[in-house]
Order: sequence, then structure tokens, then C-alpha cells
Amino acid sequence: MPYNFSTLNLKPTLPLSVLALVSSLLVAYAHADPMSESDSRKVQIAIIIDDIGYNMSQGLKAAHFPGALTLSVLPFAPNSRAIAELAHKQGKELMLHAPMSTVEPRPLDQGALTEAMSENEFLTVLRENLLIIPNIVGINNHMGSYLTQQPEPMQWLMDELEQYPLFFLDSRTSPNSIAWETAKDNKIPALKRDIFLDNDPSIEAISKQYNQLLKLAHKNGSAIAIGHPNKNTIDFLYKQTDLFAEQGVELISVSSLLDTTYEPSTTLPNEGTLKEGIGTHEVTQNEIMTSNPVITQTSYIEDNIKDMTVNLSPEQIVY
Repeated sequence: MPYNFSTLNLKPTLPLSVLALVSSLLVAYAHADPMSESDSRKVQIAIIIDDIGYNMSQGLKAAHFPGALTLSVLPFAPNSRAIAELAHKQGKELMLHAPMSTVEPRPLDQGALTEAMSENEFLTVLRENLLIIPNIVGINNHMGSYLTQQPEPMQWLMDELEQYPLFFLDSRTSPNSIAWETAKDNKIPALKRDIFLDNDPSIEAISKQYNQLLKLAHKNGSAIAIGHPNKNTIDFLYKQTDLFAEQGVELISVSSLLDTTYEPSTTLPNEGTLKEGIGTHEVTQNEIMTSNPVITQTSYIEDNIKDMTVNLSPEQIVY
């Protein structure tokens, strides 16, 4: 015979108000955005300022930035060494921004690596680049949409980086780049760019790209952006410094995103003679400095900023 439940004297063990609250919470949880929990956690972003060496005023602002910007320095631009030395004193992480050849023919900066070079020529130029910028801990490509697709020069590059060691960051100027994959195959500490902040240098576009960076970081736990020493970019980043906590992000140096086993090079020959190369060519830092006297001028930069500003032309803002 079935029970008549209406006759049972069942009383709730909790007040109805509490049961109602629990019920509403369960319903809310069931319909919650799965990203909301991760969005509330602090995540990490790394921002590299490329093309350091031409624009003195914006380079100095990047060097003095109140946070862990990473500066990537062109090897032979007029103000490269001066800004690099100041940035190092300010605790900034430094990278070599190595010029490389492009798919579309474009003027290349001094120190460019190209597919037309022999292995000996390639390594000689690379070592000159490494020598001229002090205190670097890694390399990324400047332009390089063609060279980063070429297996042989990418292998030469990774063989050399292994000697120091230095990490490599693929700027991803081409979707067909094999640079990151080649680095990983050779067990070189490697990363790759997620976002370009300022392909369009307008404030509105930079803000949109920065928001995309934050979304990627909250999705993946971290993200890497590349920007350039343009006034809009640097000014925009300065305005974010008080907002990082509200945005749930921590600005860190690029190398902090590498495996914890990575230690920046302590053997890179920034003084004296470069490591012996494949051929007989040997170059000293003094020889390079003598042939490029403008890069030796470091003592007066902050006293003469207004007189020393070198602005990037549109032709020099290249990726």
C-alpha cells in the first residue's frame, strides 16, 4: 500500500530563508560564466618595447618606466648603447633586437642578418651585434619575416645562442616563422609574441590591443605584447601603472615567463674580445665603438634630452 506523504509530519531542519538562499546560490553557480573565476585571479603580462635606439626621448621614458618593461635594443642605432646602459641601471631587462631580412624588400638596419650570408658571415655579424649592446639576456627579431622562415640560418642562430646561453623570443612577423619551433627543437629557452600593441599607433587602437592582451592573459595565465617607442604607446602604458591591480595583472620581465630553470647568461662577452668564430675574423668592442662614435656618448643624455631627440620616421617603424 503506497504511503500518503501528506500525512507525514516532515519538518525542515533549516529555516526556509536559509534554504531559499542556498537554492539561489546553486542556481547562480549553475549559470555562472566559467571565465569569471579565472578573471578574478592575478595573471602575468610581459611587454617588450622594440626598436630602442632611434627615439631618444621615448627611449628614456621607457628606461625610467615604473615597472618591469623589457627593452629590445637595435645594435647600431644612434642612441642604442646610451639608452641600454641607462635602462640597465634602472633595473630593466634588455634584449638584442636583431635586424633580419624581410619578404618584401625593405631597407635593413646596420647589423642585419640575411639569407645571402655564409655561415661565417652570419655568425660574425651576429657576434658583433651581441657585443655592442651590454647586459642583454635574450634576442628577438627585428622585422625578419623572410629570414625566420629559413631553416639553415635559424639553426645557425640557435647553435650560437646555446653557447652563452641566451633565450630567444619570436616576434612572429610572419605566420610562417619557424624560429620558435627551431629554438624549442634545440632546447633553447624560447617564447613568442601574442599581441602587437601599436601596429596602428592611435590611442584607440592601442587601447583595443591592450584589452586583447588582458583577455589572453586571463585566459592563459600570461601573455606577451610588443610595442614601440612611440609617444602614444609610452604615454598609454604610463597611464596603466596604477591600474594593474584593478585589471588583475602583474607586469613582469619577459624572462620570468621562461622555465624556472633558466638563468640569464653570465658569460656573454660584453667586454673584450668576442668568442672565436668559425673563420679568422675577430672583433673587439673597442673596434666597434671606434667605428661608431655616436654610440659612445652616454654621460650627457639626461642633461640634453631636448637637443638629442631623434624621431622615428614612418619608414623606420617596421615589423
